[in-house]
This record gives sequence, C-alpha cells and structure tokens, in this order.
Amino acid sequence: MVRRRHDPRLIRALRLAAIPVVLFALLYVPAPEAFAQSINARVNRATIGDNETVVFEVVTDGPVDRVTPPDSGDFIIVGTQRGTSIRFANGQTVQQTSWGYVLRPTHTGQLSTGRAAVYSGGNVTHTEPIIITVTPQGGTGTQPQGIAPAPAPIRPTPLPNGGFEVPVAPTVAPEDGGIPPMPSVTSSQMLPSGVAEHERGDPLIVAYVSKATPWVGEQVLVDFVYLQPVRSFGQSTTSMTDPEFTGFWFRDVTEMRAAGTIRRSLGTRSFNGQSYNAHLLRSYILVPLNEGEQIIPHIEVSVEDRRVFRRNNGDARAIRSLPMILDVRALPPGPAVGTGNVGRFTMRVEPESLTARAGDTVSLSVVIEGTGVPSRVRAPGPVDSDDIRVFDADTNHHEDPSPRDWITGRTSTRIPLQIKHEGTFEIPPIRFSFFDPWKGEWETLSSEPIEVRAIGTNPLVEVAEDTNEASSSWLSALPQPRPLNSSSPPPRRSSVPTVWWLLCLMPWVLLALWFGQRRAAAKRASGAGERSKANAGQAAERSLQSISPGASGACGEVAVCVSEYLRESFDLVTRGMTNAHLLETLRPLLGDEAEETAAILHECEVARFAGMDDAGVGSLRDRALALVRRIEGTR
Repeated sequence: MVRRRHDPRLIRALRLAAIPVVLFALLYVPAPEAFAQSINARVNRATIGDNETVVFEVVTDGPVDRVTPPDSGDFIIVGTQRGTSIRFANGQTVQQTSWGYVLRPTHTGQLSTGRAAVYSGGNVTHTEPIIITVTPQGGTGTQPQGIAPAPAPIRPTPLPNGGFEVPVAPTVAPEDGGIPPMPSVTSSQMLPSGVAEHERGDPLIVAYVSKATPWVGEQVLVDFVYLQPVRSFGQSTTSMTDPEFTGFWFRDVTEMRAAGTIRRSLGTRSFNGQSYNAHLLRSYILVPLNEGEQIIPHIEVSVEDRRVFRRNNGDARAIRSLPMILDVRALPPGPAVGTGNVGRFTMRVEPESLTARAGDTVSLSVVIEGTGVPSRVRAPGPVDSDDIRVFDADTNHHEDPSPRDWITGRTSTRIPLQIKHEGTFEIPPIRFSFFDPWKGEWETLSSEPIEVRAIGTNPLVEVAEDTNEASSSWLSALPQPRPLNSSSPPPRRSSVPTVWWLLCLMPWVLLALWFGQRRAAAKRASGAGERSKANAGQAAERSLQSISPGASGACGEVAVCVSEYLRESFDLVTRGMTNAHLLETLRPLLGDEAEETAAILHECEVARFAGMDDAGVGSLRDRALALVRRIEGTR
C-alpha cells in the first residue's frame, strides 16, 4: 500500500494561518460570561381555544442586553413577565433569565408565534417560530387526572391590618392630589381573598388585590403571599405554577415588589392565632380589558411534607390560593370610550419645521406620556383640510423598563403632513381625551394652534389632488420618518485594531490563492473527462443500434445503455433507486424527459422477470434511442 504524503507547502500555510488566529482568540475573544451560552424558546400549551392565552417564554443562560417580543400577526401580547434564577454548573455560577409573553390569538387555525430577538454583546439571535393550534369555543383540553378542581372564586373582603394581627403601615397618599403610590405588601389597603380549608400547621397562600371594583383599563395590583408555619419542620416547596390570566393585560412586578427583602421574606406574621413566616410568591399589575365579573385565577405551590408521624409522609401536596372576582366597571360615556386611554397623561405637540415649500412635508410630533399602559394608548392627529393632507402616522410605544410604582411610559407619533399651496395657515389644535381612574372622570388635553408658512413651490414634488388617494410621486422622494424612540442600541465600535484584522486575514488570503492554483490544475486535468461526456450520447446511440430485439437479454442491454448514458453525461448512478426516487432525481436534470426515462428503465426491469416479445423489445429500444437523441439535441 502506498502512503500519501502531504504537501509541505500546505502544512506551512496552515501553520502560518493558525498563529494570528490563536493570538486573536487569546487577546480579543470575549469571556464566556459576556454573552448568553444558550437560548431556548418554549410555550406552555400547544393547543388553546380562541378565548384562551398561551405563554411564549424565552430562557437564556447568562446576561443579555435585551429581548424583543415575538413578531407575530396572529397573536396580540396581553401581558409580560420576567424571572431570574441562579444555578451552578461545572463549578461556575450561571444566571438564567426568562422573558414570558402572554399571547392571545386573533383567529383560529394553525398559528405561528413568530420570532423573538435576543441581543447580547452586539450579536442578535432569533428564536424559531412555534406553531400553536387554536380551536374555536374554548379549545378541547381536559383537566389532567390527579389534579383537584380549582375552588370557587370569591370576592375580596377588607380585613383589619390585611388579615394580620401585626399592623403593616399603610401607604400615605399625596396631599397635592397626585397619583397614590402602590400600597405596601399585606397592608390594610390590600384586600385579601381569604384562605382555603386547611388543617392547623399547614402552609397557606393568600391573594391580595389593591382594588375590588376597578374601571376597565385601570391598573390593579395583585400579590400572592405564602405563609409557612414558624414551628413547622419537614415541609418544603418543590414547584410553583403561575396563574394564567384571561381577560387581563398583565405584567410581572415581583422583583420590584420584593426589593429590599431577603429571598422575598416579609418577616413573621400572626394569622388566626398562629405565627407564620410570610414570603412573597408573585406580584402582578393587571389591567382588565372587559367589564363585568373578571376572575383572578389561583396560584399553586407543590409542598413536600416529611413531618414525623404524618400520614402520607413524603407525598407532595398542592397548596392553592382562592380565586378572586373583580367587579370591573364600564367607563362612563366620554369622548374616547374604547380606546384604552386610561390613566393620567400629559401631551406635547411639536412640528419639525414652521417654514416649507408647497408640496413638501412637515412632520408633526405628538408625544403622550404619563401613568398608563403605553401600548393601549391611541394618540390623536390632525385631519385633512383645504391646506394640508394627512398621511399614515408612525407610532412608537415605550414602556419604562424598570418601574418602581405603577406602569408608566410614553407613546410617540410622527405624522407626515403635505402642504398643498403657498401661504400661511394653521394646524388646528390637537385634542387628546383620557379617563382618569383616580378622579373617576374624563379629561381632555388640547394643544395650541400651529402656524405654518409655505414659501414657493417645490418643482420636484407633485402636490396631491383633493381625492381620497394620496399621490405616490412625492412619497417616493421623501426619506422615511425616523421614530422618536428607537429601542435599538447604538452601534458598537469594534475594539480590535485594524492591524490585527489584517494579520488574521493575510494568511487565509495566501491559503486561498494556493488552493485556487490547485483547483485550476485539477480543472485542466478534468477537461478530457468533460470532452468524454460530450461523446457519451454518440456511444449510447451506437450501443442501442447494435442491440437485436430477438437476442437473449436484450431488455437488460437497453437498461444498461440508458444507465451508462446517465452516468457518463450527468454523473447519475441509477442502481438501487426506486421508481419514485429516480423520477424525483431526474426532473431537475431532464425536465419533461424525466418521466419517459424512468418509464423505460422501469419497463426494462419488469421485462427481466415477466418477459417481453421481440416487437416489445424493439419498441423499447427505439424509444430509448429517440430519448437519447432528444436529450442530446437540447444540450
């Protein structure tokens, strides 16, 4: 056996290319903790009803810059939640962060969740879309076996000191009529749900809500508190199931509510004559979307009981809170009913320019900010008049990422306006109406009229006529309006000097030139083979013409001629292929002749076992000869 020796020039080129790469890896490759090691997207349910929700969760290992929600037109986002945990792997501490988005379908069928984008260290990674089956009339899911049905929901009832015997200081409302801050956890301002039936010494879960009769669109705070008996040993929580809210927009604010505590501990509390260690399980800000009775679902914790002399020692038990009913009030008649403008806001209206030419555009900026859910706010705008034409606005919603109180943010809208003619005219005042839930009444903000002056006419722009359709000739010449609040981070400058990039690139260029020369030599060597492919058709014709229909094994010779022709002309080996696989392989190569080629080979294979008369063999040979000539004529 002859051993093949490697070209020494190739070995030297590889060594030369490896030196700068190793130096680059040692000096400039970021540490593993600088980016997320793994990204996983999942959903909690694969089949839901058209009136139910599904949770789309993105889980990352390691810190990331930000995560954008899934971009699906089949679902709307009605809530968000975020959680962080720390685990130990291979002797290192790994921070795991999860972003949850509660999605509600817009129609039934096989719907896609879309992709979420994860930004980490200047890189962007997109998750894969997940298909959700949405069925009408609430879905077809069943209650899993072994799980007790949820208890009947009740209405929250005020209790002294929030049900605890140790008073919790209430949150003091501002004296200037401002927005009352969030009440403290388990304070007298929070209304408890009560507790389910239990034995003395068992842990409890109590749900608290800040308001029992909110308005549609008003923010409501919900706390779930876990009570562990002080002198209870051998009980430990193993898992927790978060509530699934239906009919609410919601956001998880547990980390904000637990700020200043150690492992979410609220201290020791006395409840019904027994001492408990109180822990905050979850906190949410809810926004009811519909009026009437709306149910806040229960939260469930699995507790493993290993107390001595306890029946069913070592079994896990499910501890649940009691569901609560909120009596959501409909908004009174007003100028913006059904828009979601609920909260307390301010408005700022600013034109891009006060002077332009007829036919040009003036971008009008409308910024609404304050306390409320920005994604539900609908900003107003001017209407068409004899002087201006209004086009589609670009709206951007920005929610404050780390709230310390009620959800705040801003809605920025940029509206392109076309000036129709020369002169001086006014943009009418813009009015924005919203419902203030703390005052229980509608309020309207109004801007001042804006005077715009048009001097001359832009000859490159055609002014749109007074029709319902805007002329596209001037729109194509305009730059796209830039959003007021861009959530994309500024581009990062590379910290790697240019000389290092050149050092890394140069060996690979030399290596590519060396391989290029080798490839060119191989291509010249294969020229003879290409010329032999051109003669394959003539050889196949001569072989087919020499076959006698009455000879033994004539059908096999026809199949051999056709197979050799395909191998020499198209590098296709037909041996071992099924008829369907052969037909699928031939279609891209032969087009319309693929079916005839597969049929000839198939009939030859059948004739080998079933036999065929001389006339049939002759017809088969003539068809094969005509096929080769047609293929050669089209090449």
